[in-house]
Amino acid sequence: MSGASAIRRVLWLAFGSFAVDGFVAPLRAGNLPSTQLFHSCDRRAYVAASGSLVGFWALQGPEPARAKSIPDGQGGKAGQLADLVPIVQLQRQVEQAGTFLKAGQITDALALLRREPALRSRKSFDELFDRYSERVSAKTRAMNSAAFITYYEEVRYSDTRLEDKEPTKQALQYQRRNEAYLALDNLLAELEYLQTEASASASVDAADARKYGKEAAEALKEYLALAPQEDVEKARALAAGK
Repeated sequence: MSGASAIRRVLWLAFGSFAVDGFVAPLRAGNLPSTQLFHSCDRRAYVAASGSLVGFWALQGPEPARAKSIPDGQGGKAGQLADLVPIVQLQRQVEQAGTFLKAGQITDALALLRREPALRSRKSFDELFDRYSERVSAKTRAMNSAAFITYYEEVRYSDTRLEDKEPTKQALQYQRRNEAYLALDNLLAELEYLQTEASASASVDAADARKYGKEAAEALKEYLALAPQEDVEKARALAAGK
């Protein structure tokens, strides 16, 4: 960490301590930050909170680039059948690649996965799932935006009422999506390596590739288990052209 970055973080800690009562207290009471926030907490505490956040943004410098898979306001409604079909199609492709691997057909497995549009980049993969998945709630966005302050509040008062008691459906969907991507990324890298090795050797060990393929198939299966099974069956029929 650079000296300037360290200074910014120390100053942010100082600013953050003033923001707790003004920003997080309304959250603890069940009120999300809104135009009513000013009326739900002490005026001076709110001013301190606002100043701390402004100071933090100023000290942080330029905002780092973050790729959003689904821009705000453009995601449409979650849970639509049409958005589930391509996920089911991806599952079929992964299962077919697994069949190729069991038969030692490395080139066929690699060619099949290379043709899958969702595997061309992380962004395209995330978009495929995020169009169907539950959207991030207003509460979660608010907590993420004030992550340090929320954490400070929880430690200071031993108050974890803002935390979900069980993982939300949205959190589970995103977790399965990320697990599937990691496994498929590892699988593609392994297949590329095996194809190179196969050209220089009569035999290759595809055990790792089969393991990654199994992990990807399991993550996709668990993702689809979170969807209404009636919709999954309809999506399978549409993917099969029935």
